[in-house]
Amino acid sequence: MSRNHRVAACIASYFDIIFAANRVLHPGEKKLVDIAERECGRLPLDMRVDVEDLVRTLDPLDSIDRMQPKLDEFLSSIT
Repeated sequence: MSRNHRVAACIASYFDIIFAANRVLHPGEKKLVDIAERECGRLPLDMRVDVEDLVRTLDPLDSIDRMQPKLDEFLSSIT
């Protein structure tokens, strides 16, 4: 149960960053991948694949470790 809670928090923060960086109002909690792809001009590399992997994996730390450098690169490309 605790792992699911932490993964949900990670995904929430991930999308908070994406929507804020694109200056797009956060749409809430549902269909974030689809909305980000439709509304945001810039996205981290492999966003959809990485998020889907994170929610399906039994080892979320590996997925998060793969997502972090891509998110860092995304943020550095915006500033």
